[in-house]
Amino acid sequence: MLLTAKKLNLVAFILLPITASLSSLMAIEVDFIAVVTIFVINLIPISISSLCAHFLLKRANSKLSILAAVTSPILLSFCTSLWYVIRVIYPVSDSPGIEHLALPQMILRGAIIFGLLSIILVLILERKK
Repeated sequence: MLLTAKKLNLVAFILLPITASLSSLMAIEVDFIAVVTIFVINLIPISISSLCAHFLLKRANSKLSILAAVTSPILLSFCTSLWYVIRVIYPVSDSPGIEHLALPQMILRGAIIFGLLSIILVLILERKK
């Protein structure tokens, strides 16, 4: 279970910036520097979430605490990636690609809030053990 959780954490870490970059290429015509910028902007919040999960996985021993440790990066990455893909299929006509600038700010808030909640939850679950 621990090895699977680590792999899912890595997939979540890689999936979000790549999906954001590829969807920006499809949604709006951008140059190489813009794609790299979108990649880095999306890499920052998922890095926070994945690093938090990585350190929590070192402490987690039970299946429930392992699940609590990786829930934040997995949900952030997969939900955000899905949002980017949906916006490629159904773009906003007034301002296409705006989510590539606005969404990372929300992801960052979510990474911090859910990271803190994950820390608390894993510590509680490990204390009960």
